[in-house]
Amino acid sequence: MKIIGEAFIKKAKSLEWKTIGQETVILSTKTMSFYHLNETATFIWKSINRKRRVSEIARKLIDKFDVSKSVVEKDLNKTLSSFSKKGLIEYSKKSTK
Repeated sequence: MKIIGEAFIKKAKSLEWKTIGQETVILSTKTMSFYHLNETATFIWKSINRKRRVSEIARKLIDKFDVSKSVVEKDLNKTLSSFSKKGLIEYSKKSTK
């Protein structure tokens, strides 16, 4: 699944999460499944809000990790696709409150 750069992302409603250090643990209260995020995935997770586009998260990753745009796009697409398949995020064409 290719993620559209101008799409907005929001976290799913049925989630609880805790960040400890540079890692995050997420519980889906819908499926009662746990997910562990590494440092980079945690950075992406913290960057997701209803008013931020995928392209804005990509720019933040480039700035923080000093990597090329192509590497960021590939890794961000992979991570967001994984989040989506697990029901952790939703996409929208519009910013929501």
